[in-house]
Amino acid sequence: MPAKDGKTPIRAKSTKTEIQREFDEIQEQPANARESANPKIEEALRPHETEAPEAVGAATVESAVQRISGLGLERKELGRLHKTDVAATAPDQRMRRISATPAQAEFLLSIVRPPGRLAPDIEDWSVLLRLARDHGVISLLDGRVPADQVQDLRWERHRNTARNLALASELLNLLRAFESEGIPALPFKGVVLAAGLYGDLSHRRAGDLDILIYRQHLMRATAVLKERGYKLRTPVNDDGTPVDSEAVECQFTQESLDGITVELRWRLTSPHFFRRDFGMDALWPQRRRSILLGSEVPDLRPEQTLVVLCVHGTKHGWMRLFWICDVVRLLLIHPELDWDSAEREARRFGLWRTLGLGVLLAHRIGGAPVAAETLQRFVADRSVRRLEKYIRTHLFGEVAAISGLRFSQALESGDRLRCLVRLGLRRPNERDRAVIRLPRTLDFLYYAVRPLRVIWEYFLK
Repeated sequence: MPAKDGKTPIRAKSTKTEIQREFDEIQEQPANARESANPKIEEALRPHETEAPEAVGAATVESAVQRISGLGLERKELGRLHKTDVAATAPDQRMRRISATPAQAEFLLSIVRPPGRLAPDIEDWSVLLRLARDHGVISLLDGRVPADQVQDLRWERHRNTARNLALASELLNLLRAFESEGIPALPFKGVVLAAGLYGDLSHRRAGDLDILIYRQHLMRATAVLKERGYKLRTPVNDDGTPVDSEAVECQFTQESLDGITVELRWRLTSPHFFRRDFGMDALWPQRRRSILLGSEVPDLRPEQTLVVLCVHGTKHGWMRLFWICDVVRLLLIHPELDWDSAEREARRFGLWRTLGLGVLLAHRIGGAPVAAETLQRFVADRSVRRLEKYIRTHLFGEVAAISGLRFSQALESGDRLRCLVRLGLRRPNERDRAVIRLPRTLDFLYYAVRPLRVIWEYFLK
């Protein structure tokens, strides 16, 4: 239970962690199966022979991280691994990549709906592994690829484990530091999802550390991070507030700790597109506790996690398969999920269509279980249905993202108008010029053409 002062203490548990299970798995493998694994990481991940499994906890994990560094694998090298994920930072940003053949797409989709199967008609496994890496699901390929590809996967898993160990260890340190200063802090995404949804840090790639705080605690939280050697990367005014008055986060980096990036957020939805503040006021009072590396940490309820996952996926256009996989996993391991509560929470903040889009994708791509009445409501919504079909069709294309205008279809009516007004005032593009060809001297008239095209295409067409 939370303490009387409202804080959730970070307490160590003497339980066998997911990392110890990874240690055990490496130890049980025959020597010839480990020959091409990175010897430095393998040695660093080997538990002390005299250490009883029940004694493994956060201290052992931190020791493993230190051994990774001590054996010659530079921590900055691990830091560069944090930057391998490519993610959009705005709803209308594009990410160009290689496209998948039908056979490759079918194989990748099979990862989301376990148990998977070996695809016999994959001609170029190097391309498929690249696709899996781009979509963040390469750690889930165990047992699904030919024997000659296993060693590459083993190295990917070791690399991901080392990276996530460093992230999880630092997250626990930060939560303790915030707690000592009386700053409520709620971690979400990343290593928390890896441990909570997959039960193993090695099974999900994590990029940065995302921590939700109250807006009024930003200055104090900034001071805590700076004391720990973090540098503030977000432009701020003299009083420490972001230069962008509508900013929802501040970014910090710590080069001496693997180049780890920490994002302090005070709301999860951008005021550019959402009027209501989905943040600590809604999430902190209903928090629960979960286990990360043998320690208790504050965490979201499953219903809240579902909404947050759908918000994040929709913001980035569901361009990566592992975001859909996260929703599938959540719905599979929480059959008791309160769908009325999830819908009510989403409607409260104008996120019902956002929730419906993520749930419908998880159901149709991954076979995730959804309450019949809830599913019927989502399918009946024309905007949700159209967006789900569009994303499912373009998921494995060269450009995988929904434009800002298409993103607006996931918003409620008031927020949709707000979004379209902002987008309609942007600089005209080629689609606006395609409506009518004007001489260069009249180019300024496209500023009038653009809002008319937006209204026609997304409201009247």
